[in-house]
Amino acid sequence: MIGEDIKQNEVYVNDLYDRRAAPHMAAIKALFDKLDISGTGKLSMDELRDVVAFYEGSEFDEASFLQWYDTNHAIQVERLGAVRLDKMEATDSSDGELDLTEFSWYLVEAANCDAAEMEKTIESFTEAIEYIAAKKATALNVWDHF
Repeated sequence: MIGEDIKQNEVYVNDLYDRRAAPHMAAIKALFDKLDISGTGKLSMDELRDVVAFYEGSEFDEASFLQWYDTNHAIQVERLGAVRLDKMEATDSSDGELDLTEFSWYLVEAANCDAAEMEKTIESFTEAIEYIAAKKATALNVWDHF
């Protein structure tokens, strides 16, 4: 059955992503905490937009970004009835936010699932966060002079 094949693939992919992220979870959590300005334990698209756009070098497309999670890590794929098996919870749709696990998957995907590339990816993403934070601070300081 095609639905079962999809479910098994999700378990494999999620397990692979979790294994790639595991040695770097302290650094990933530090990045996550820097981005989680609201302190909710989830990253909104507003909290991710500028940094992801800078890191990826292209305009942030929220729909495509979230679709990646809905397709590859199926929060729910309604047409096949697949559920997000790594958490064993079914939801009606994407919540539009990333938790720490989902954020770690994004970084693993950015590193092309390559364990050797994870450190470079985390370092690059850290630089992106620092650049965007400095840019925003500079913009605020400019307005202080008016």
